Amino acid sequence: MANSPAAQTVFYLAPIAFLLATLKPWGKHGVPSQKSLPISALLLYLIRLVLMRGIDYDTPNVLHAAIVSGLLDVMTPVSIIFGAILLFRTMSETQCMSWVVAMLHDLSSQHPVAEVMLIGWGFGYIVEGASGFGTPVALAAPILAELGHDPIKSVVCCLIMNGIPNPFGAVGTPVWFGFSAVAGHGDTYFPVIAQKTQTLVLVCTLVVPFTAVMVLVPPKVCLRNAGFIVLSCLACGVPSYALTWAPNPLFEFASLIGGIVGFALIMVLIYNRVLLFPDHPPKSASSCRPPGGLRQCDLRPAMVIRRANSVDKLSQETTSTNDDWVIEAPPAEVTPGPTMDTAYGPLQTYGMEVAIVMTRDQPVQCDSMGPHQHGWVLFGRPEIARMMSDAEGALPCEPSLVSIGRVEARKTMWGRLFVAAENTFPIWGCVVLLILTRVRGIGLKQALTAEEPYAEVSLGRLGAFRVSASLSLFLRDILAQPGIHWRFQTLYVPAVIPFVVISLLTMALHRNRLQASPLAIFAQTAARLRGPIIALAGAMALVNLLRRSSEGLVSPATKIGGTLSRGLGVGWVVVAPVLGALGSFFSGSTTVSNLTFGDIQRVAAEQLGFSVSSFLALQCMGGALGNMICIHNILAAKTVLGLDVPEGEFIKKTAVPAAVYYMLGLALGAALIFTTAWWGAID
Repeated sequence: MANSPAAQTVFYLAPIAFLLATLKPWGKHGVPSQKSLPISALLLYLIRLVLMRGIDYDTPNVLHAAIVSGLLDVMTPVSIIFGAILLFRTMSETQCMSWVVAMLHDLSSQHPVAEVMLIGWGFGYIVEGASGFGTPVALAAPILAELGHDPIKSVVCCLIMNGIPNPFGAVGTPVWFGFSAVAGHGDTYFPVIAQKTQTLVLVCTLVVPFTAVMVLVPPKVCLRNAGFIVLSCLACGVPSYALTWAPNPLFEFASLIGGIVGFALIMVLIYNRVLLFPDHPPKSASSCRPPGGLRQCDLRPAMVIRRANSVDKLSQETTSTNDDWVIEAPPAEVTPGPTMDTAYGPLQTYGMEVAIVMTRDQPVQCDSMGPHQHGWVLFGRPEIARMMSDAEGALPCEPSLVSIGRVEARKTMWGRLFVAAENTFPIWGCVVLLILTRVRGIGLKQALTAEEPYAEVSLGRLGAFRVSASLSLFLRDILAQPGIHWRFQTLYVPAVIPFVVISLLTMALHRNRLQASPLAIFAQTAARLRGPIIALAGAMALVNLLRRSSEGLVSPATKIGGTLSRGLGVGWVVVAPVLGALGSFFSGSTTVSNLTFGDIQRVAAEQLGFSVSSFLALQCMGGALGNMICIHNILAAKTVLGLDVPEGEFIKKTAVPAAVYYMLGLALGAALIFTTAWWGAID
């Protein structure tokens, strides 16, 4: 029975079916991936060990080497997750995150559609184009949560949106590297694959982001602002599509440059309120509710702030500049509050001569936010928590540092730019480093991925351990099995660069307002990784067991694809994106999915007499939509946010948008393949 290709396919699919069943995305209770993924990997190992000897392997060491390679591969996603958590812990402890949140609230006037499209869509598009590897979800979802959106829904929203720029993530890696192993289709085919893939994605760009926005925003508000959403989608989608038709190799920058252009255009749309209509009447300070579910507290006057034109009654210092603001002793009828230290907030107008600072009667948590008519006012420490009254208009028109005796205001253009640059440094610093290290023309990429020269040490039968000049780590011929290797590009994987480097620089830049020691921040970050490591180990072991086989024998992944393509005939068009989605669902990478199934798509296309590049475009689109339901991305985002929710709960919410993406892309792809010469002809 095991000699039948159909039976072999059923056996290979059994662990995958077990995993899908135990996730139970349709039920209330899901099995944690820390259990289901390792068990699925164990099932596949036992099936191959007992039933498939001589079919896909000739010695058990092939299976053992695949498992070792998979366990070592865990270093890549774990290091990325560690870096993302570290960055956001650093932003929190240095109060940069609170400043960013206040500014985003100010720019968008707390409009939920504007916030979601700017951060979840525009910012996520840039990060995907520069990095990939699940980084956009791990970066954008926490910012949306900090803005007051539901954390779980924020993750779902970012997962859905990440499916659009994904085909050209990490500077086009899924195309130029993912399809590099496809026989007979080299560099000359990559632009054609890119054009066809982005053709499918562009149509979905007009629909899929809508489903993502509606996760966080009521449908009525989305429909009222449908024009703004469409313009924001096209702001990224059209430049991306145009770049795929530009001279080779500009297609690699489709998501990166498209995201940068789109993000800038979205900011312009928000600033000018283009087709952006209020979702509710303006709220007074007393009716606003702080983000994150903080309960509202009573307010009472604490201090009076006035323009500095006389002696500071607290410090007894004289100042003559109108750019300074001082804290004046409160009048007799005002009950003094605790001494003020620091506060940030969106301060917009000048008008009034006196502003009242408000304080809570109850202590608040660090980095909490208070309601204000223009946005959210940030407070750095519990003992100095403050909220501004309606009279805050007397303060300067940008976030300012309020210190004992003085409000230091930078009212010049350069001053405002400096404040913005230093507080957003963790974000733009990461983007700049990602661009510098991903663009091949700059030269840093080659230096960070160089495999020679190297130093090598033999570890006996375990393999040959190698360290290259770029600090990349290698283990070659694992368990003496030729062709089974492991590689970890220490400085190229988006972990040390940019996350750790930027985090350390941010700690140094803002050391005067750092609320925890660097050692404590690193320790808190490491403590969040205990659970995901087990799940990721199971996932990577499962992926490697599907991909690896002895020389001259067919791997389980190839067997699954080959059997299905022969059995389905032209119906393979329907399955092609599913295979791509399956690969990224387990591996967390469209690149890995394309490496695994790209050659299968080639064989199927040649057997059916259709264009190979068209089937590869369907494969790439499937890999992109698979990232919406990808366990790796879900684990990364929920770990950064500290959520204790089964992965099935996220998949349940992203499955419908993924299905919409699939049906739209499939309908267009099939129509083009069967009706046009460009898509249907053999290439």
